[in-house]
Amino acid sequence: MKRSLLILCCLTLLACVPTPETEYVVNKGDETLTQKLAASPLPVVTASVEMEGQMSESDTMKAAQTAAPRSAFPPRWDEETLLSSGRTLSVHTDLETKSDDVYPVYRTRTVEMDVQTGVEILSALLPPPISVEENTTTKRGWTEQFKQYLAEVEAQQAYIAGGRTETDHDDALWSDEEIDNRCQWYMEQIAAAPDANRREEVSDYTGLTMNSQNVYRLANGERVLTRLHGNGFSLVRGALAESVYLYPEFLYEQSQDPLRAEEFKDYPTWKPVTLAYKDAESVARETLDALGLSDFVPVEAEKANLCDQRNGILGTAFAAGWRFQCYRANGGYPLLPQTWEFDSIFQYGEGDEWAVNKRIEDEVVSLFIDESGVRRFTWSNRKTVVGTENENVALLPFDVVQMRVRNAFSAGIRTFPDTDAPPIEVYRMALVTKTLRIKDSDDCYEMPCWCVCYRMQTGEQREPGSAQSCIYINAVDGSVVHTVMGR
Repeated sequence: MKRSLLILCCLTLLACVPTPETEYVVNKGDETLTQKLAASPLPVVTASVEMEGQMSESDTMKAAQTAAPRSAFPPRWDEETLLSSGRTLSVHTDLETKSDDVYPVYRTRTVEMDVQTGVEILSALLPPPISVEENTTTKRGWTEQFKQYLAEVEAQQAYIAGGRTETDHDDALWSDEEIDNRCQWYMEQIAAAPDANRREEVSDYTGLTMNSQNVYRLANGERVLTRLHGNGFSLVRGALAESVYLYPEFLYEQSQDPLRAEEFKDYPTWKPVTLAYKDAESVARETLDALGLSDFVPVEAEKANLCDQRNGILGTAFAAGWRFQCYRANGGYPLLPQTWEFDSIFQYGEGDEWAVNKRIEDEVVSLFIDESGVRRFTWSNRKTVVGTENENVALLPFDVVQMRVRNAFSAGIRTFPDTDAPPIEVYRMALVTKTLRIKDSDDCYEMPCWCVCYRMQTGEQREPGSAQSCIYINAVDGSVVHTVMGR
C-alpha cells in the first residue's frame, strides 16, 4: 500500500514538471624482479616439482649462463607433446619478435587527464567552434528517466502478482525499501537539475573544464559532444543525442540469426561500411602522429556503426566506419589489450612459478573513422613513463620458455578423462609488452612477456570482439602472469 501511494505521488509530481528545451608477485613476492631489472643479471630459472620438464640445479645454472643473445630465438616453433593431463599440446606458429633485438623495461604511472590536453586534442582535430552548451541532464531528461524507472516498477508488480521471485533475466526483484530510496533519489535529481542547459558563443576550446560534458557547435552546424574527466577524454562528431552507442559488425552478424531476432529487435538498421581498411588505418596513424601519440599503434580493428542513444534506447546509425583500438608500443613492441586473457578452462596454481597480477586498466586510444575523417576519439587510463628500469633486459633462452609453456598447460588446464580429446593448439606466439604491478607501489612495469594464444579444439573460431584465450610468460623470469579482477 505504501509503495502504491508513493508511486501515485511521484506520477502526480511528474505531471507538474515543466518541459523546457594483480599486485605482481614473483616467486614469494620479494623484490627479486626489481633487483634483477636494476642489475640486468642473467635470469635464474626455477621449476616446481609438480611441473613437467623439471630442471635440476645444473640445468638452472646452464640456463642462466645461456640467457643471451636474443637473436638466437628461432623463427618458428613446431611441436606435438603429450601432456600429463592426457591432452596433446600442438604448437605450430611463427615467433613474433622485434627486429632490433632491444627490449627495455619501463616504470609507468597512471596520471589524470588535464584541460590543456583536452584543448590541444580538440584544436588539432576540429575547426574552431561558434558556441558551446553544457551537456547535463535537465529536469525534462531526469523526468523521462524517472518515468522509465516507474514503468519497470509496475512491471515488477506484475511479477509479484504472478508469484514470481525474479525477472525473466533471473534478476532479483527490488525490495520496497530499494524502490522507496530510488524514487527519492530521482526526485532529488529532478529538483536540482536546471530547466535548460547554459549556452554561449565561443571562438575556441579554451573554456573546457574538468569533469565537464559539453556540446560544441561548428560553423557547418555540426554538433560535437565532449567529455573530460580524470580518467580520460572523448569527443564525438555528428551525434544528435547526448550519448552514443558503438554498434560493432559482429553484433550485427549475430542479429541476422533468426533465432536471435527478439534479442536484437530494438537495434537500428545497419549501415554498410564502404571505407577501405587501408585508407582508414592510414588516417588513424596520421591522427596519432598529429596528436603526438606516434608511440601508439593500432592493435585491433573492426567495422562498426555509431548510433544515437537516448535513455538507453538506440536511435538511427549516423556513421559507418572502422573502430581502431590503439595501444602504446614502448620500445617498439605493442602492449596487448587486457581483453586478451585466460579462458575459464584455465586453472591457476599456487606454486612459485605462478604470478598473480591485479587487473590494470589498459591505456588505450580509440578512433572511429569514416569517409569524413575522425568521428570519435577517446583516450582513457592515461599513463606516463617515470623511469627506465633497464634499457635492454636479458631474456630467457627460448628452450626455457618452451618448458614454461608446457608446464603451464600441463598444470593449468583442467584434467579431462577423455584422452582422445582434441589437442590444445597454440596458433600465435608473440613477444609483447605486458603491464605488471610493482609490489607496494602505484607504479607498474611495462616489460617483455611471451603472449601464447591458444584454442581448445581444432578449428575453433572466436567471434570478433570476444576475449582471446592466451597465457603470458614473463620473458625475464619465466613466471606465468595471470590477471585477475579484484585480486
